[in-house]
Amino acid sequence: HEFATRSIDVRNCIIHLLVLTVTLVYCPLSNLLCSGEMLLENLEKHGWEDYKIEKDKCEMFKFLKNNGLPHVDWLKIYRPGERVQKITKEIGKDSNSTFSSSSMTLKGITSQMRELIKKQKEFPLYIKSCHITTGAAKSVRKIHNISDVTTESSWDAIVDWAQRMWRYRSNDWERVWAESFNVLCSRINPGFMVQKPWKIGRQEYPEEIKVEVIWGRAYLAFVSTGKCGGDSLILRDGSVMKYTGSLSQNILHKGTPDDCYRWIVDEGHLPRVWFMAESAARLMGIDAIRIDVFVLKGNPMASVINEDSLSSGAEYRWHFPHMAELWALGHKLKKYRIVDPGVDSHKWWRGRDFYSRHVAHCNETLIASHSQMICDS
Repeated sequence: HEFATRSIDVRNCIIHLLVLTVTLVYCPLSNLLCSGEMLLENLEKHGWEDYKIEKDKCEMFKFLKNNGLPHVDWLKIYRPGERVQKITKEIGKDSNSTFSSSSMTLKGITSQMRELIKKQKEFPLYIKSCHITTGAAKSVRKIHNISDVTTESSWDAIVDWAQRMWRYRSNDWERVWAESFNVLCSRINPGFMVQKPWKIGRQEYPEEIKVEVIWGRAYLAFVSTGKCGGDSLILRDGSVMKYTGSLSQNILHKGTPDDCYRWIVDEGHLPRVWFMAESAARLMGIDAIRIDVFVLKGNPMASVINEDSLSSGAEYRWHFPHMAELWALGHKLKKYRIVDPGVDSHKWWRGRDFYSRHVAHCNETLIASHSQMICDS
């Protein structure tokens, strides 16, 4: 694809932390060329905010919409206009750094969200925290039905959750990238997004698969959630392997075939998943990134992008050194062209018909269902 040649943005040279433990040989290299350190340096020296392509969940969703990539749509994003005050509380293992903000601002936001949700007919809805991306923070609140906002006790619980999220700041204390990314996340204004339901009335629970894209090419998919659990890897050859915490599988990386998720391959979900993930990474201009995709059993055309990650905590087993080597080789050979788009990565706006028309070329197996009207016009 033409857009694939614009693979790296000179202001967004994001080097993915592919190695997550200090025991692997590539860890010193990943620390030396750490994406977090580079992004923080660019922010402090130049005011560049490319890190928001992932660390600001609401900006990430805006990017998906503004470039036409299939995603779960939202109703509204709420956040204050003022900038976050500088963090003064030390970030430590047992604490979350906090920031000062007006309680009236939060009260106004929760009140507006409540009124918006009351008007909806389709559920479940989801309230997502813009400024928190770590899964352990429990930063997403499911609204099962309208009674969750009309019943005072239920709404009080939601407000209590929102207050905790408002004060919460990400702290990946156990990760090698914690220092720089914690500072970056502390610069993000708090806020919430009310997200629409995906595939109303579906009978199956959606599986989420996390796709690692290196130099514009999907390497593997990691099944993270689903009714069969997680920790399964899907490769380009169609193999599906399950790993557990046993000695042979966790230490020696001897997985076993996973029949429970075999349908993802057999039903033909992967061509669309690979294409969407690769397209998103190329449109972002990032050398290595994880793109998370929802897939629905029985409907290969339903898959959509859920989110992304520049600092994945997924377990890729024996693939770790190979992924790191591929990433490093690309930089060593310099098989890319550096461009300056003139804006931060998350602000790239090619148009909401761009993916459907110019990337997927209106192939109905690759575009979102609502995009068919764009192609038919």
